Parts: sequence; C-alpha cells; structure tokens
Amino acid sequence: MAQAVSRIVLKAHSADISFNFCVFNSDFPNESVRKEFILDYDCYSRFPINPQENDIIEITKSYNSYIEKLFELSITDSLRTIMSKK
Repeated sequence: MAQAVSRIVLKAHSADISFNFCVFNSDFPNESVRKEFILDYDCYSRFPINPQENDIIEITKSYNSYIEKLFELSITDSLRTIMSKK
C-alpha cells in the first residue's frame, strides 16, 4: 500500500465535523517505509455566524469539545502512554 485516506463527516447538534484519517506516506508515490498515521478533525458551522450576535469564544469551545471527544474515542491507552512521555 502506498497511501490510504478516508473521510467521515458527522452532524453534531450545532456543527458539522469532518474527520479525516489516513495511513500517510511522506514519500508518496514511493513505497511507504515509515509508520505514519494522521487524524485530522475540523469542526464548522452549517450557517454564517454573526460575531455581534453570537459568542464566538463559546462556539469555539463547543467545537473543541466535539473534537476532543472524537479524538479520545480514536486513540488507545497505549497511544496515550506514548503521548504523555513527550
């Protein structure tokens, strides 16, 4: 396998979340020689947001909460251990 990329778009209560995950190959199109895996989360509004009528900081916090929950569901305890060492 040279590279594999997948995308899921989820509908949350007040936003959409795009979740991209892939077996990445920084040497693409050559054969993969490293173990690289990417998780990419994007959260966004379905509608325009007026900053004079909405608290952008609170909206950003809610988006971050959606992403944090998905990230925690996506990783294992062994990865958490590795990440805590760095």
